[in-house]
Amino acid sequence: MAKLKSLIKLEGTLDELTFYKTQDGHLVRQKGGVTAERIASDPAFARTRENGREFGNAASAGKLLRQAFREPIMVAKDNRVTSRLTKVLRQMMVHDDASMRGDRNVAMALQTEIARKLLKGFHFNQMAPIEKVLSKTPIIDSNAGKVLLENLNPSNDLFWPAGANLCEISMQWACIDFMDGTYTNGSSPVESVKKLTIVSSYSFMPNIQITGSGILCIGLLLDYYQMVNGINYSIQSNAYNSFSLLDVSQR
Repeated sequence: MAKLKSLIKLEGTLDELTFYKTQDGHLVRQKGGVTAERIASDPAFARTRENGREFGNAASAGKLLRQAFREPIMVAKDNRVTSRLTKVLRQMMVHDDASMRGDRNVAMALQTEIARKLLKGFHFNQMAPIEKVLSKTPIIDSNAGKVLLENLNPSNDLFWPAGANLCEISMQWACIDFMDGTYTNGSSPVESVKKLTIVSSYSFMPNIQITGSGILCIGLLLDYYQMVNGINYSIQSNAYNSFSLLDVSQR
């Protein structure tokens, strides 16, 4: 794969070269390689087929998780969140000790604590990870789905983008069964934290009781605004908004 440097930006196939556009710029690669039919049937490509099945499972699991957190992800995400999440889930599969190679999957891997730790702390917006926008360490009660921010000093403990003077904070949860592809989800009431306000403690509890079985993921969403005359205006197209998974546990 090579990067195209030219005043003329091509897209498509020319002779044995394929030109295409990505978020990294215009790239070019040479046509060729092994046919799909051979990969699907040749014993020499057995490992390739096994890797493909496991990658497909990771991609499906990532899609399910993103669906479970669809609303907060719309508020805080980067343009590589899908590939980054799939990569983490694929890495977790090595901890599935019950399945044969090629059949290892996210659901079985998440039965182990080490795999759950790999998912814990995932940032849906890599430009605004939770530890860079919040200096306080959240206290988490995974059984109750509770998140506590003690003695928060908004002007010092939160990162404030230029122009922002209000941050809406909420806890988001999803209980996901990666085996059957179902989930339940919910959130806490939103706390509107103004930049110039007194030190306070904030407790985030689910609006509804957490239900479902599988893997419980708890995250914290920070959504920044500039409040002008009682109207909230988003900051920099949500580039500074943060949504990260604080805890991943088994129910």
